[in-house]
Amino acid sequence: MGERSTISGERSTTSGERGTILIFENCPAVAECFAIRYNEIESVYRRGMLSIGGSTMPTPSMEDYLERIYKLIEDKGYARVSDIAETLDVHPSSVTKMVQKLGQREYLIYEKYRGLMLTPKGKKIGKRLVYRHELLEDFLHIINVEHDNIYADVEGIEHHLSWDAIDRIGDLVQYFREDESRIEDLRTTQKKEEG
Repeated sequence: MGERSTISGERSTTSGERGTILIFENCPAVAECFAIRYNEIESVYRRGMLSIGGSTMPTPSMEDYLERIYKLIEDKGYARVSDIAETLDVHPSSVTKMVQKLGQREYLIYEKYRGLMLTPKGKKIGKRLVYRHELLEDFLHIINVEHDNIYADVEGIEHHLSWDAIDRIGDLVQYFREDESRIEDLRTTQKKEEG
């Protein structure tokens, strides 16, 4: 059995299973207010209903769509259902359903047969998602991941990193880009380790 602080400062126990109550040891009042089970948070997030600061966070699937829509609009000036379906390699009816969900969450405005536009909220998130993707590609390139693996690797990890981790990776990329000789030093070290 684990222990947690309560609002009165007493100690109480929680089970050690996966659904253990999340605790904030240094702030008992916060611990009491946010005594939410991990599996409940995960379940709500997976259904795309997690709300932080009054704003519903997009699911990983929604993020993929928002990222692609933002990129299409930046590149072509518009995004149609057929374009999104082609670039994500999904059926157009799947795109239509997701676009409707994104519209309900106010990430975009969708008019059947007329295309779609990102709302300011959708543009902001789309821009961040494209930045995240490009940053991770750059990072994997710097650390010398094989070119053919980079896209799949980024797709595999981008939804599992916190924005704090993304910021730290950004710092590291900046560190290497400020002095390209650092990348050469890294390559030299990698060759020594391989040989």
